[in-house]
Amino acid sequence: MNTKTKLRDKCKKNMIFIAVGVFLITILIFYTDKKLLKPKENLGTLDDPKEALIETHKALQLLSNSMNEGLQQASYLEEYEKTKK
Repeated sequence: MNTKTKLRDKCKKNMIFIAVGVFLITILIFYTDKKLLKPKENLGTLDDPKEALIETHKALQLLSNSMNEGLQQASYLEEYEKTKK
């Protein structure tokens, strides 16, 4: 085999790898696109406004509790920083 044939074979091999890569990426894009476009059955919406208000209150209470915990920890850090000075 001469150098031209080796180079040609290497180019063919690279082209095959590139083609397979493009093919796999295309399949992946179409697969995830179909998954994203699939309509969701339960969107978490409620028909009763009173029930929706109760659920919203629960969610906001959870958020408030988490924020209060974070603020407590931040105050401990602030006290620690004061003692270091």
